Amino acid sequence: MKKLLAVIYLFFSLTGLLAADNAKVITLADLDLRLAYSSVSNTGGAWSGDARFFLMPAVKLNPSDYLLPILSSSFSTSEKVIEEETLFANRWNNLLSLGYKHKYGETMDLKVSGDVRYNFNMQTKDELIGKGLYDLYDLGGTVSLSLYPSAGEKQYPVTFSAKYFTRTYPNYTSLAASGSSGTTVTLNKNIRPKDFAGTSLAAEWKGRILGLTADASYNIILKGYYDNLILDTNGVITGPGRLDAVHFVDFGLTDYLNDSLTLGIDSSYTSYNSNGNEFDSNLLVYQGNYYSYSSISVRPNAYFLLGNFTVNAYYQYLVRNYASRNARNSAGSYLLAATEQDFETTLGVNLKLPLSKSVSWVSGMSYFITSSNMAYEQFVKYSYQIFNISSGFSINL
Repeated sequence: MKKLLAVIYLFFSLTGLLAADNAKVITLADLDLRLAYSSVSNTGGAWSGDARFFLMPAVKLNPSDYLLPILSSSFSTSEKVIEEETLFANRWNNLLSLGYKHKYGETMDLKVSGDVRYNFNMQTKDELIGKGLYDLYDLGGTVSLSLYPSAGEKQYPVTFSAKYFTRTYPNYTSLAASGSSGTTVTLNKNIRPKDFAGTSLAAEWKGRILGLTADASYNIILKGYYDNLILDTNGVITGPGRLDAVHFVDFGLTDYLNDSLTLGIDSSYTSYNSNGNEFDSNLLVYQGNYYSYSSISVRPNAYFLLGNFTVNAYYQYLVRNYASRNARNSAGSYLLAATEQDFETTLGVNLKLPLSKSVSWVSGMSYFITSSNMAYEQFVKYSYQIFNISSGFSINL
């Protein structure tokens, strides 16, 4: 926590030093505060809070050059992270970014930014902040180029970006690799198996298709793990290191039917490829490419007016198939003829009622259902339901 506060102080100090005396500051800020109640399956419910904060005191140095400092923070309850397969009771995400943008006329922008991200991931409601096993922080830098080709009187932006970052889990060390619990084949190896360096390349396009507003994006992330060496079929660590490549493809269509009704549909495809594997030393079962999976989702949604309320209703369905991870029955035995399959369904509705030019009352409700043929849940939950309801205020400046 002290490190995060120190970074925030240095962040705004640097922004002030870089801004010229005659610079113009354009401040954008959003604050969303809600009282929330969430319940996971049959474990009972708990009251908590959902909060989101965004601040960008953009500095216009001249008509072509901008400083873009960003501070954002969000706190939410009952979230799952797929890669770690962990259901978090609370999650607090924080991002600091300092960017510089130069405009080349009306047709091209170049932006360079550096950022720090620190996520506090709490597995229980009473877990101390900063002590979470899956807490993580990122350090990274991004370069992006945006082009604005015209079609008639409208511009349809195309953006290309490249990012390099490092991710560290400060509280995570492998118990199987250190101390007296280590075996002769794992002792003092793979002690910090989750830390990695990543490179991200992305392209995004917005335009029109068949009279509809369309957006499409592709993103590939390459991860190289510092201390995660590959196991052989006997469970012996032989190397090389674990390498992952993740492909994301997103596509969406929106139809603005009139001032009071908007319909849309978003789709997403993910291909996670990894040479990381697992060896069960109790049952002597080896599983290669343990983390590799593909998933596809579809999300129809609608925005409409109901009196003075703006309503957003949505439905999402996702299917995830693991390439070679064997499913297990409730007793822990491996189903060698079946690989893990997960199915997720989300129903949700959000309401917004303007109270003034800058303040709105907001409320939301969602119901999330996930089911899996992975019935062994001694360490991780695979099949459960989450009900969440929240209400509060949103402030936009």
